Amino acid sequence: MFLTYAGASLVPVLLLGLALSIALNHEARVRGIGVARVEAALVARTAIEPHLADRPLGLPLSAEETRELREMTAGAVGSGAIVRLRLRDTAGRVVFSDDGSGLGAEVGDEVLQAARGTAVAHLTRLNSDRNDTGPVGREVVEVYQPIIVNGSVAGILEIYLPYDQIAHEVSQGLRTVYLALAIGLAALWIILALISGSTIRRMAHQAGHDALTGLPNRVVFQRRAAAAVEAAERDGGSAAVVLVDVDRFKEVNDTLGHRIGDGLLRELGGRLAAAVRSGDTVARLGGDEFGLVLPDVGPDEAGPLLDRLRAAVEAEALVGTLPLSPEASFGYAVAPADGTDVDTLLRRADMAMYLAKGTRSGTARYDRRRDHYDAAQLALVAELRRAIEADELVL
Repeated sequence: MFLTYAGASLVPVLLLGLALSIALNHEARVRGIGVARVEAALVARTAIEPHLADRPLGLPLSAEETRELREMTAGAVGSGAIVRLRLRDTAGRVVFSDDGSGLGAEVGDEVLQAARGTAVAHLTRLNSDRNDTGPVGREVVEVYQPIIVNGSVAGILEIYLPYDQIAHEVSQGLRTVYLALAIGLAALWIILALISGSTIRRMAHQAGHDALTGLPNRVVFQRRAAAAVEAAERDGGSAAVVLVDVDRFKEVNDTLGHRIGDGLLRELGGRLAAAVRSGDTVARLGGDEFGLVLPDVGPDEAGPLLDRLRAAVEAEALVGTLPLSPEASFGYAVAPADGTDVDTLLRRADMAMYLAKGTRSGTARYDRRRDHYDAAQLALVAELRRAIEADELVL
C-alpha cells in the first residue's frame, strides 16, 4: 500500500515538474527574445542612426553610406553576431540588404507596426518567411526595430540574431533554477511519501488494534491464532487459544460509570500484555472479553501459565482514586487435541470459560464430556419440534 501511495504521489510531482519545466522553457524563450530586442535597439542606436546624417531612409543611400553599412554588417555577420541585416524606409521598402535578399518583398504587419514606432521581435527560422528565398536555415530571432531620428521614425532596422547564442547565455542563468527545481520537487515527493507512509502505518495500526486499550483486535487475533495452530500442526507441537472474561464487569459500569469501566479494561489489558511471553498475543475481542494466543504451549503447561496470568489480573487495581478487586474467568482449548481450526477452538474455549465462571474455578480447559452444544443435539432439537407438531412421539 505504501508503494502504491508513493507511486501515486510521484505522478503529480512529475506533472508539476513537467509544467514548471515548460513554463521555464517558455520564460527562457521570452527572455531570449527580450535580449535580442535589446541588442537590436543597441545596433540601431550605435551603428545605424549615426550613419543616417539626420535624414530619413526614404532618400536613397549614398555610395559612401552603402559602403560603410556593408563593411559594418560584413564584420558582424562574419563574427556570427548577426545573421542578416536589412534597412527599410518608413513605407516598409527594403533600401539596404547585406546579402541582397528581400528587395521588392511584400510589406508585412511587423514592418508596419515598427513603422508606427513599436519594436517587434519573434522566434523563427532563417528564410521561413514567405518573402524569403532559399532553404530554411538556423533558428533566429527576427527583430523589426524603429530607427529614431530627431524624435520620429526615420526607418526600420530588420535584423536577424542567432538564437542559439542567446539561448546559451540565458540557459546559463537557468541551470541554477533547474537544479533548485529538481531538489525542491524531490524534497516535495519525499515529504509526500513520508506523510503517506505515516498515514498508512497509522491506518494499519488503527485497523488492527483496539482504540480503548491499544491491544490487537479480533482480526489480528484470528490471524495470529490461525498461524499458531498451523505451526503446531506442521511442527507436531501444540498451541492454546484462551478467552478471558472479566467477572461482574457490568456491575462496575452500572455502579461506577463507564469511565471507571474503561479505565479498568485498560489496566487489565496492560497487565495481561505485561505478563505473557514475548511470542504470545493479547487481544481485546470486545466488551470485557480478551483473547490470548499462546504458541508452543502443551496441555500440561497451559494451566499453570494461565493461573499465573489470572493472579496478575486479579491483583488490586487503583482506577482513578477507587481501589478495585477485579476477577476474571479463563477458558482455553489446546490445538490440535481440542480442534484444528480457529473457529472450533474459539467456540470450545468459550465453553470452557463459562465452565470456569460457573464453577468459580477461575481457569478451565475444554472438556468434551461437558460439550452439550454439538451439531447432533441441535439437529435433535429440530427433529423433536417437528415430531411434536406432527404427533410422532410414541409412549
